[in-house]
Amino acid sequence: MVTIDNTIVNVDEFTGDIEAGRVDYERAKQGTELVKTEMSALEERLKAYTGFDTMNLPEGTEVTTIRRGDVSFEVKSQKRTKRPQYKTAVTEMENHLTGISFLLSQGRAITGIVVEDDKSYIAVDKLLEAYEIIVAGITNPEVKHTIRYELNGVLAEELEGRVEEIELRDGRNPAAMTGENFANYARMDHLVSGLTEYVKEYEKALSKGQRKGSTRTTAITNDKAYKSTKAVSTGTDWAYVVGSLISLGGRHKEVGELNQLNDDRSFSEKRIAHDQYDLLEREVRGRPSVYVSMQSVYQRIQGLKGEQMIIAQRQEVVGKDIV
Repeated sequence: MVTIDNTIVNVDEFTGDIEAGRVDYERAKQGTELVKTEMSALEERLKAYTGFDTMNLPEGTEVTTIRRGDVSFEVKSQKRTKRPQYKTAVTEMENHLTGISFLLSQGRAITGIVVEDDKSYIAVDKLLEAYEIIVAGITNPEVKHTIRYELNGVLAEELEGRVEEIELRDGRNPAAMTGENFANYARMDHLVSGLTEYVKEYEKALSKGQRKGSTRTTAITNDKAYKSTKAVSTGTDWAYVVGSLISLGGRHKEVGELNQLNDDRSFSEKRIAHDQYDLLEREVRGRPSVYVSMQSVYQRIQGLKGEQMIIAQRQEVVGKDIV
């Protein structure tokens, strides 16, 4: 919790009494949010200081050391494959189609687009290339930064014990690489573990014995209660949607439907095998080329969203005033 004098205060261990521990729970929850925000600001600055990012990946493992006062940070930078955001890819795939449709409605002529019977058709190889670029953007390697620090001198002795509180100076920039910020980062790191553990144990006690998919409201005082929700949600399997449209490779063995429409089979075979798409064939520079209506691709995406689902579980605790 942050007091009026900009001080983050620590809490004792949770005893199991949800009524007696309510104030400390609020203090721990608010304090955790602020501490993580403060620490994240400096972490992002340290990452930027290394010079490595998605557009400038390290070849191997690079270590950058920055020391201010009694704190020495070590930032290890490594290239890694990031977890694909397939939902983002699907949104961009839809936007690609609707963007072309909008430009066509403005009277624009676009290469690779054929309009017939008031329908807009796009060359399959052109659409496949665009979609592969979209997926490449969410699967390309990124840089992973691992941050560690060592303490020396007076601060090392100070942090051998428990951190009771941290005072934050008005007007300070938490991202500035100063000795004061480095020291406060170390203090906050020692403080936040206790705060997060308190929040975890308190919310665990609130939901003890609660069934999944249910909501429980627990009155703590005459005017304060907490609503604990154990939700079970069902959502679209976005990787399935993307992998159905284009080949992803790796552990995904399926051949994408657009890849199949772009292979060497005859046009008649493609029409029979993929009747979910509205296709036509045109000759381009003396060679036959397959076109697919953008509306049928858009509708196919909508259908794929409901074919395969993912079930997820989460817990949420919200404070309520009793009136």
